[in-house]
Amino acid sequence: MVNIMVSWSDTADRDLGLPTYETVGAAGADLRANLPDDHRDAGVEISPGGRALIPTGLRLEIPIGYEVQVRARSGLALKHGITLANA
Repeated sequence: MVNIMVSWSDTADRDLGLPTYETVGAAGADLRANLPDDHRDAGVEISPGGRALIPTGLRLEIPIGYEVQVRARSGLALKHGITLANA
């Protein structure tokens, strides 16, 4: 088994919790947005065709030869037009 070291960024809200597997048999863990206090209640507004960087509050130490993928929830793209731009 490979260990990926996870640590919090300096500005992260550590009360939000680390990524977790929310359903039995899940292939990936659920990642949460770690928004600053001034955006937490209102969320993030993205204009049509717009882009936004959403902080996770995490730093990962990924071993050589491995990768971490972030994927949108299955219904976000179809229902709301929200996708991830993977560089």
